[in-house]
Amino acid sequence: MGTTNGMPTRAIAILTLMLALTACNDDPSAPSGGTPDPWNEVDLGAASAEPVRLVAIDCGTDDCIALGIEGAAPGGTSRFWEREADGLWTTRDDVGLPAVVYTGLALDDSGSAAFVGYDMRDMSSVVYDERTPAPTSVSIERSGLVTLDGDGDFFVAGGLLGGGHLVSSVSEGVWTRDDFPSSGRNDRGFWDVDVRGDVAVACGFDDGADTLQVVLRRTRTTRWKALGRAGMPFGFDLRSIAVDDDGAIFVGGTVRPGSPAAEASAAVRSPTGEWTSLILPDPTSLGRVNDILLAGDGSIYLACSSEYEDTSIAYLLRVTESGVQNEIAPFAGELLQLAEDGGGVIYAAGSRRTDGSPSREPVLLRRSRRPGTGTVRNPL
Repeated sequence: MGTTNGMPTRAIAILTLMLALTACNDDPSAPSGGTPDPWNEVDLGAASAEPVRLVAIDCGTDDCIALGIEGAAPGGTSRFWEREADGLWTTRDDVGLPAVVYTGLALDDSGSAAFVGYDMRDMSSVVYDERTPAPTSVSIERSGLVTLDGDGDFFVAGGLLGGGHLVSSVSEGVWTRDDFPSSGRNDRGFWDVDVRGDVAVACGFDDGADTLQVVLRRTRTTRWKALGRAGMPFGFDLRSIAVDDDGAIFVGGTVRPGSPAAEASAAVRSPTGEWTSLILPDPTSLGRVNDILLAGDGSIYLACSSEYEDTSIAYLLRVTESGVQNEIAPFAGELLQLAEDGGGVIYAAGSRRTDGSPSREPVLLRRSRRPGTGTVRNPL
């Protein structure tokens, strides 16, 4: 997700070859495509008495909002943080949102936000859209929206309940269910969506088919189209997707190559339609690719952690034409989503297990192209 420029198409072949030849560099200070600023942890204020996981983050040109869930799954209470003009992050208390559990958010360049949440009482979803002069709340029956992205007035949300569905908005405050390709009795669900300009992509799974992956593409004015899967690993459980300005599509998730142990996996589809697997360093340790960010400097960032929450380890990879490296000291927890603002500041959101227990505290990591801006605490 995000609103920055992606890696040029001409770099894809170089990237694929490079990933096949390079190994993970565990030194977060080592140069890769230049020497960027180090990652630091953002101070989110007073700790909560209940466990909190950050599950989503997005930025406009100057604004950023992070979303957390406080309390035990599957319920919990939504909490929000926003970045102030001075770079400090503060709790966003009074947002006027309906009382449901929120799982996704997206900001347009102006900083106006939309949120998606799930109401377990009647198995419906809520879209709360702040882009209108008075915020608009839309309830969607038999829906379990989990992800949201948008650019300008084109927003798309995806969900899992009821066979999977997609909801879109091409006018602020107006949300409609989308038709998407289906095959026989197969039930489809969508874990992630990405919108860049007039193009949207979605990825997820197909429970009734012999393969798990589903990748769809649409534009602001055309319907969803299923993309061919030839060249993808068999049994690829897709969890993250991103599209660049040239039309290349990056996906990430897990595969299980003949064993119960999940391995992180990623692939890229060229604008001409060919899928190529990206060779990741130590995919068993990485566990799963939870999110992909195509940064404005041409780097690709992968947020990784295993699917087993009580034992998961968080990794953050940065890929350039010069190499691939782990950007941080891995920690006991997870990183679930990435975002970049208009100034090139990049964030990674997730949570950390505390004191060797399953309890969690929120983690928000930050890297800036401009040293010394914003407010951070202990470097990793």
